[in-house]
Amino acid sequence: MMNKSFSFIFILLAIFSVVTAKLTNDFESCYEQDVPTLDVNFNPDPIPAPGTGATTIFTVTGTALNNSIFVDTDLIEFYFYSNFVESNPSYSLKVPFGIGNFTQNYTIITPEFTESNYVIQIILFNNFQMAGCVRFKRNSFQ
Repeated sequence: MMNKSFSFIFILLAIFSVVTAKLTNDFESCYEQDVPTLDVNFNPDPIPAPGTGATTIFTVTGTALNNSIFVDTDLIEFYFYSNFVESNPSYSLKVPFGIGNFTQNYTIITPEFTESNYVIQIILFNNFQMAGCVRFKRNSFQ
C-alpha cells in the first residue's frame, strides 16, 4: 500500500513540474497598472548563449498612447535580468516615429554576463510614459 501511495505522489509531482516548466516559458505582464502588454515575438527562443556572437530577432508591435504618434525621443528598451547582485545590461533603441502604430524588427546580441536563468523585459516609451511592457522568463540558452 505504501509503494502505491509513493508512486502516485511521485507521478503527481512529476506532472506538476512539467506544467510549471511550461508556464515559465510564456510571457507575462510587467505588473504596471494600466500599461498594455506589448506584442513581442523573438527568434530563436530561447536566446543564444552569451559570448557566441549569435543574435536574436525581436519583432515588436507598438501603439502610441492616446491616439498620438511616436516622436523622435521615443524608445524601446530591452532589459536582461539574471544577476541581481551586479548591474544588468540593457539596450535602448529608437522606434519608428511620425506614426501611431509600428511593427519593427530589432536584432540583439545576448549580453555577455547573462546567466541561464534570466528575464527579458521589454518596455515601449511614448512621450516619456510606458506605452507597453512584457516580460519573458527563461531558464536556458539555445
